[in-house]
Amino acid sequence: VIFCSVSGFNPEMRQLLNLTGLRESIDIRSTVETALRLHPETKEIAVILDTSRTGRALKDKAIEALGNLSDRVRISYIENQTVEQLKQKLPELPPKTLVLLFIFRPDETGRVLSHEQNLDRLLPYCDFPIYGVWQFYLGHGIVGGRLSNGYEEGRMAADIAVRIINGENAADIPLNVSPVKYMFDHVQIERFGIDASLLPKDSIVINRPFSFYDKYQALICSVIAAFALMIAIIISLIVNVYARRRAENKLRESEQQYRLLAENVSDTIWVLNLSTLKLDYVSASVEKHRGFTPDEARALTLEETLSPASYAHVVEVLGQELQDDDKDDVDKQRSRTIEVEQS
Repeated sequence: VIFCSVSGFNPEMRQLLNLTGLRESIDIRSTVETALRLHPETKEIAVILDTSRTGRALKDKAIEALGNLSDRVRISYIENQTVEQLKQKLPELPPKTLVLLFIFRPDETGRVLSHEQNLDRLLPYCDFPIYGVWQFYLGHGIVGGRLSNGYEEGRMAADIAVRIINGENAADIPLNVSPVKYMFDHVQIERFGIDASLLPKDSIVINRPFSFYDKYQALICSVIAAFALMIAIIISLIVNVYARRRAENKLRESEQQYRLLAENVSDTIWVLNLSTLKLDYVSASVEKHRGFTPDEARALTLEETLSPASYAHVVEVLGQELQDDDKDDVDKQRSRTIEVEQS
């Protein structure tokens, strides 16, 4: 046997039957404390229930849960009233009253309607905020509360059934309690002008108007983050391109200035490639000194350009400088002047 929402469970029951399930867990105190926070001007709480065995058990629980609130609000119990009688009774309640709804009694003819149907009939005659402890009232007129969640309870009971089908003994499965969640109706929140920011964290709110942002918040945030990243990358690229162009322009200007200087001095200027020991650049003045054009001079090797003694001296100096260049304490921007003789 698997049971759900049993409020009067006795441990001896498991000694007589092979059963397990969910004990009912209604949170009257949290529901009322939340209602008083949302309606701080409240002077009275009217509790509606019948005088059945269930109703009497609920009243005992309410008295226990609300007993120490008597110094803050007045607690009254409206018992064993039909919906028709409640239609006359509720308008007579004093201002600043909250209604805590449990269960209705059958009407005078003995007809039993669902809890939802009874509340639908009563709601037009009640101008006070109504709170409850069961989810089935939500959407039919209660503001909300810390509600026992029937859908989640059914899922948990189904999980227990699967375990039993798979071979577990029901009596060996520990009892659990019905799940409760803070749940509220946006329609009633608007009706009574309740500040939604005061709702408990992680509250579920039904009948909330469609909000594209609320429904697709994760997607919107992801798209915004992606666009922000793209913009940051684009800005970074633009800055880098701009900096590179500035550097290239400065280098071009420097090269132009250097070339202008080199082409107009009387001395010959060489630029030697240390990897190949060939000339990468020779100034135009070389033609005046040696009779070679710059291109012809560049085609010559260093050995062909210098006298044997100068060539040997240059190779020696270059070897020393390359060795010194590997040392940490050597100035990498140093210069050295030597005199050479052309061949």
